[in-house]
Amino acid sequence: MIVLTALLVNSITPVRELDNLWALEIDANAVGEDFKKEHEEEIKKIAKRGTYFDRQDVADFYELAIPGLDEIMAIIEISKLLKEGQYDLIVLDTAPTGHTLSGDNDTTTFSGTYDGALEVQDTYKVFRVKITTGGAVDTAQYSWYKPGNDGITPDGTAVVTSGTPSELSNGVYIAFAAATYVVDDEWSVLVDVFPYNYETTKGLTITPSVIHAASGVTTGITAGTSVLVSGTAATSDAETIMTADPNYGLGDYYIDVDLSQIIHSNSLVGEYTSVATITVS
Repeated sequence: MIVLTALLVNSITPVRELDNLWALEIDANAVGEDFKKEHEEEIKKIAKRGTYFDRQDVADFYELAIPGLDEIMAIIEISKLLKEGQYDLIVLDTAPTGHTLSGDNDTTTFSGTYDGALEVQDTYKVFRVKITTGGAVDTAQYSWYKPGNDGITPDGTAVVTSGTPSELSNGVYIAFAAATYVVDDEWSVLVDVFPYNYETTKGLTITPSVIHAASGVTTGITAGTSVLVSGTAATSDAETIMTADPNYGLGDYYIDVDLSQIIHSNSLVGEYTSVATITVS
């Protein structure tokens, strides 16, 4: 058995023990950053044409960790070596399974229902999770950042555990698979909420229509007018859907209400289910 003492770096390095052997540890992150810088305009153009993102959205998206980019960069570097034809044989040595799984990949799963409480007037938001202490589950630690965080001071820290998902904030959860995690591994998830009002004229419109009497008469009972829901919090301001004149309304009534929602133009692409909870008082 030969023990090699070469210090592996992101460049081809000769192994001292043998005169015909060189080693290279591909730094996929560094190669990926170089690739992104070289092809920045092309990547942004593709992102803009293939989504509803505007220019600022694309710029923000470009700063995120692009899933699978590390693996692609490693393949590109190996293909370059093959094309150059400088070496008779190229041996690819991957890490043990636990190490291979760790990184910006599917070892994490986001779930939950975003409650939309973080500035509901805005468009999509980004939650970020970053490994701060490496190791296996129950040893590794991570920090997480809510939307709008500058990335300097985390909103929370916790130990990586497998099994039950852990809540980050506002109904967003993360679950980790059994793997060995590396410092600076990072994941992000986009969340969206449909504002119930924006641009002063768009959002959720309530239109009261037909009044029904389970008991009593509808005389003196009036349906409210069509109105764009108002407010800035997760729960909107109260709106009037039905009124009664003095000495009227002494019965049981219900009213048909039509709801219509105009979605902001740069909503994330996907399928959504809208649930409206109306409290009558």
